[in-house]
Amino acid sequence: MGENVHNMLILVYLVLVSVVVHGRIIKAPTDTYAIKGDSVEFHCEVENFEKSGALYWNINGKEVYSYEFGREEYDGTKYSVEKNSGHFTLQIKDITLKDGGNCTCEASFEKKSAQLLVFDKPAIILNPHNLIENGTGEFQCKADFAGRWDYFARNYFPHLKMFYANDPNQELSDHDLTDPVRNTFIKEYNTSLKATMNGLQLGCELYINHSKISDAEFATLNVQYAPRNIAHKPEIKTFFVGSEIECS
Repeated sequence: MGENVHNMLILVYLVLVSVVVHGRIIKAPTDTYAIKGDSVEFHCEVENFEKSGALYWNINGKEVYSYEFGREEYDGTKYSVEKNSGHFTLQIKDITLKDGGNCTCEASFEKKSAQLLVFDKPAIILNPHNLIENGTGEFQCKADFAGRWDYFARNYFPHLKMFYANDPNQELSDHDLTDPVRNTFIKEYNTSLKATMNGLQLGCELYINHSKISDAEFATLNVQYAPRNIAHKPEIKTFFVGSEIECS
C-alpha cells in the first residue's frame, strides 16, 4: 500500500515537472458563438513552447490540427492556423451546425476547452401563405442551433424578434430562446396573425443579448379579398322634348 502511494507521488511529481519545463497553457480559448456560414477564431498560448514543441486542436473530440516540432497537419480548406511563437490562432471557416460544441487546445499534459454555439439563419414559415381577408393564420419563426446550452445560459440571451415590417400598428414581439426548465434552446416560435392588408411583410431577426447577429428574413402574406356588394344606381339621361323614351 505504502509503495503504491510512493509510486503515485513520483508520477504526479514527474507530470508537474514536465508541465513546468515543457510549457503550460497561459491563454485558453474562450466560449463564443457564430452564424452558420461565418468564420470564427479560437486562441491558445503556451508558455515555454519551444521546449515542448507540440500543440493540437480538437473539435468535439476529433483532431483537426497538429503541430509537432515544426511539422503541421490540418485541412486547409476548412481551417487556417496562425502561429506566433507559442501563440496559436485556429480559424474555422464556413461554419456548419456540425462545428458547434467543444473546441480544445492541447499542449504537453494540459488541455483547455471552449464552447462554440452555432445558429442557423432564421427562417419564416407562413401557414397558410394565402389568407382570406380577416382570416387568421400562423406565422412561425425558427432558428436551428448546435452547441451546449448550459455554457451560454449564464452569459448570453439569445432571442428572436418577430415583427410586421410595413404595418406600424402591429406590435413587435420578442421571444427568449432559452428554456431553463429543460436546459435547452427553443428553436421556434409561433404567433397568430390576422389578414388585414395584402402584401403584409413579416420579419424575423436573431439577437444575442442586444446585438443583432443575423439579417432579417422576410415573407409576404397574400390576402384574397372577398367580393364587395355594390348597390345598383340608376343611369341618369337627358332627353329632348318630342324624343322617344325607352324604359328598362
